[in-house]
Amino acid sequence: MNISFAKKPLNEVAQTQASEVVDPYNKAFESVLNGFQGKPVDQIKLAIKTIFEAHGGSIDDADLESYSALISEGKRVCLTS
Repeated sequence: MNISFAKKPLNEVAQTQASEVVDPYNKAFESVLNGFQGKPVDQIKLAIKTIFEAHGGSIDDADLESYSALISEGKRVCLTS
């Protein structure tokens, strides 16, 4: 038996599902940016960690530090799919 899939529709489905995963994170990051810009990194870390936990994910310490520093500097964090 030979099964084949059309790549374009399959890619579109994968892209849609990936967007459904990252979009809630990006909306939450935007909210943290608006509320925590200029705040100490340690305060932002808790907010970022909470975002990941709320969406069933996790974040390693290096990324947590990096994302928090970016937000403190007023820079946008955006996950891509």
